[in-house]
Amino acid sequence: VGQGQHVGGGASMQQFVTADGTTLVIPEGNRLGEHVMARQLSRSLKLFAFIDILLCVLYIFAGYLFTAFAIVGPICGYYGAKNYHRNHILCYLVFCFINTIFRLAIFVMADAVTTQVLGFLMVMVEIYITRLVIRFYKILRTFSEDDLLLLRTMEHVPVQMVYW
Repeated sequence: VGQGQHVGGGASMQQFVTADGTTLVIPEGNRLGEHVMARQLSRSLKLFAFIDILLCVLYIFAGYLFTAFAIVGPICGYYGAKNYHRNHILCYLVFCFINTIFRLAIFVMADAVTTQVLGFLMVMVEIYITRLVIRFYKILRTFSEDDLLLLRTMEHVPVQMVYW
């Protein structure tokens, strides 16, 4: 991945060369920090959506067949986070709200202290995930189609890990 310097006319630009040889040119004032934040949130949401998919599958095997319909939310979330699609993220957001209400109901109806503690922890985790989904959706709403195309293309650019 090459990073460029100044490209013509004194305007400062960043250049990235993808694995297939495509050169992406990013102007200096292109909200690079928001792009970085979107990529980080995308990675986090893919992980959480994948975990939600696994939980839905486990619920289906445990006999809770209504979760067969609910699995659509996390699948949309994974696909939306991977491809930066707003509507799919909105579908996952609805799933997160419903899941939070479900977890809250389990917490309120629990009799045993252990179930209440675990229920409270699950509500907090679900609120945290929902908050991340909201932040990601808000960032995606501010991007133009060109910005989203850039994010989709940049997703395949290898990232150099820094360990210090």
